[in-house]
Amino acid sequence: MSSDVVTIPRPVERLAGCVWLVRLIFKARQFAAGELSPEFAARFCHPTGVDGHFLAFFHLTREEILAVCGQDDAAVAEWFLSSAERTARIAQWNHVALNLGRPGFPMAERLAVALQSVYPNLAPRNLQTVFEVLEADDALSAGRVMFFPTPREIETDRVRLRQWRKEDFAPFAALSADPEVMRYFPAPLSAEESDAYAQRCRDLIAERGWGFWAAEEKASGEFMGFIGLHIPSAPLPFMPCVEIGWRLARKWWGRGLATEGARGALEFGFRELDLDSVVSFTALVNHRSEAVMKRLGMQRESTFEHPVVPAGHVLREHCLYRLANPLRQQASV
Repeated sequence: MSSDVVTIPRPVERLAGCVWLVRLIFKARQFAAGELSPEFAARFCHPTGVDGHFLAFFHLTREEILAVCGQDDAAVAEWFLSSAERTARIAQWNHVALNLGRPGFPMAERLAVALQSVYPNLAPRNLQTVFEVLEADDALSAGRVMFFPTPREIETDRVRLRQWRKEDFAPFAALSADPEVMRYFPAPLSAEESDAYAQRCRDLIAERGWGFWAAEEKASGEFMGFIGLHIPSAPLPFMPCVEIGWRLARKWWGRGLATEGARGALEFGFRELDLDSVVSFTALVNHRSEAVMKRLGMQRESTFEHPVVPAGHVLREHCLYRLANPLRQQASV
């Protein structure tokens, strides 16, 4: 892709720490320059769309956005943060925005219509939020490879990461019910909960071509658990991000298999997905998982309270690790 190609910022990128502001400012600049197509120009900041939802939430007008869009990003961020009311509402908006398109939110019905009309090529992917749809569309237009038409597989010396099979569900339910495996989760999973989790992993891989892959030992072909990459859905304080995670049955512990498989997944994330960085997180008391993060070369960045774990629970406080894309560091040398 040539350096003079203008690409639309990804919807999850942030300006002033606020989801959607970067996209709205980008569109406002195009609108002001007469570069938006008539169809999109007619709907620019329409009250029923995400733009209008954003403006209403922060008590802004289209004219205010157009007046400030001619400034550079630093000046726009300073302007946006100059209002105490806007600053105080950013966290609440980010939580709402990342769930736009789900049942109960204004975009729920419009999302289905958009997938059938404006984005029919994305309809089979079962995308659940307007952000997922827009990001997938932007990825295609910007030449970014975030989706693959068929599930990808990863192989290391001893581990194969592949799409889930129905026969994986039973052994996964067994490990998900093992109190020792689930020691650092709020509770073991029932068979129904485990099957639903495995099916969701399978569906996401079918949609994107990657995710929390089923992990098997190559020598025996035996299912071990899962290893892979995932975009979290919980409102975590360091979103947006892609995490790396693993969960193996006890039989496979202590052999370095989680670390080996995770290294393969990281290489895929950095080389194929061109991710800026990958994160991993776990309860502070889960020293075994934290040790894997360290072996992967990840650096501890902070601690945080996981919003899904009840307040006061021993597992609520988590540590966050991050690894920057080493390929970008090599290219800059």
